[in-house]
Amino acid sequence: MKPSVAAIPCFALFLSLCGCTDQDTNTSDVDDVGSTASSSSAPAKRSLKPHIVYITSDDLGADLGPCLNDLKLMPNMEKRCSTSLVFERAYANPYCTPTRAGILTGRYSYRHGANDVYSKLPKLPLTETTIPEKIKETGAGYRSAAFGKWHLSYGENETDNLNNPSEQGFDYFEGNPRQYYTYNYFPSEYRWYVNGEDVGWGEKYKPVQITDAVLNDFQSRASGPQFYFVNYVIPHIPLHVPPRELHSYNLPEKIPDSIIHGGVKRDPKADKYVFAMLEALDGELERLVSGLSESTQRPIVFVFMGDNGTANDVYQGPVGTNEGWYRGKSSLYEGGVRIPLMIWSSHPGEYDIPTSRTDMLVHSADLFPTFFDIAGEDISTEDLDGLSFYKVFDDLSYESREMLYNEGGHDRKQAYNFTAIDQEGKKLLVQELDRRRTEIGFEDLVSYFDIRNDPGEQNNLLKTQPCAVNFQNVDKLLEFMREMRENRNPDLSDRFVIEAYRAEIESIESTCDATENE
Repeated sequence: MKPSVAAIPCFALFLSLCGCTDQDTNTSDVDDVGSTASSSSAPAKRSLKPHIVYITSDDLGADLGPCLNDLKLMPNMEKRCSTSLVFERAYANPYCTPTRAGILTGRYSYRHGANDVYSKLPKLPLTETTIPEKIKETGAGYRSAAFGKWHLSYGENETDNLNNPSEQGFDYFEGNPRQYYTYNYFPSEYRWYVNGEDVGWGEKYKPVQITDAVLNDFQSRASGPQFYFVNYVIPHIPLHVPPRELHSYNLPEKIPDSIIHGGVKRDPKADKYVFAMLEALDGELERLVSGLSESTQRPIVFVFMGDNGTANDVYQGPVGTNEGWYRGKSSLYEGGVRIPLMIWSSHPGEYDIPTSRTDMLVHSADLFPTFFDIAGEDISTEDLDGLSFYKVFDDLSYESREMLYNEGGHDRKQAYNFTAIDQEGKKLLVQELDRRRTEIGFEDLVSYFDIRNDPGEQNNLLKTQPCAVNFQNVDKLLEFMREMRENRNPDLSDRFVIEAYRAEIESIESTCDATENE
């Protein structure tokens, strides 16, 4: 057990949203309210601790989310693209639990073991230090609160885990601490919990219930900066028709049974239901952001992102030769891990965030150290995998990392896969040796893609153009993977077999050498 530390976990992106009433005007580090936005030539102003509000949408990849595609399914968020810093190459894990754990700890899942979504299996150990706990340790002065989905408890459906968010450090939690009821959306279909106590059946459509919980807490909080970790469950299955007043789609109330719970293969029949769910979420996000921004004189730094790629049945990107099997969520293809990420300030001029776009490589675990830089706190990063990207706020050419590592898989069901991407967009993907998904088109043990020119990963260069491949770069990416895993938790399974990957690569390279010598 970790020592008692008030409650403040920090999973998936911190929603430190707090500043709202007249109490803020009495806070010593809050500037005058009437400041206007600073000019582009003026130095960035970030002299006080802002509220930090982290907001997650469940199963929202770059193909559906705001700012990164032509579908424009979330009009309110699309309007914010021009007033935000938009990250065009942001990545998360291929499913929710490791992403949320990585955000709250700044560490990859091979260190803590929170890599499986199954409710009966371990999630985030209490021995890990979360954002809320680090807040207390540093004396940063933030109150922390989490809302909505949690999905990080050991044995999630056990009654003794109802207070897990508080055990992980959060000062306040309102939502579903168990996986049970997480994916029930309508009134009287789900139980609602406050700080581990069952307070009854949900009274509203869940996205509305989450928004109301955040706004009500913000209005009643103590003075001082807030860190909010807000986790919506839309557009995760089951597919449904949101309340009529929240969307504009003409949909029958009865959804075909074949698509309600999604699938591993592209199914266009599901699209309109997900589009309606996203429109409903978009309205709630606007209500949340506007309500918070109008309630405080302290600046709020908002962070919005998806927790993993879009579900396979509604993934809008290229589906490849295997008819869309596992091109989205749960895979390490771009459709499974590339996500929308945007950051903006409620009070430009009080706390400045550039309004632009960046193609720097960012991993969701990078949010942990970045949040503390935003809060103006120096922390040790020795045990972190995440790298702060705070400096990009002042220099859009800044790159926090040369390469980005990612992984997916677990012992129960999902074959392990590992990947590394460099700044030029070259991506190496290797599979677990013994559980390759050859039956659904993952026949290549090692794949090498040029993401900038082939964003749909249709062309494994090691297969189609092997003799044009820069094998030194392939080796560099593979060695980077090995280095990243060097200090993994020895108690966890290790399915990364570098000898097999090197042998495969060397075999392909030798074929090219032989051809050149003919």
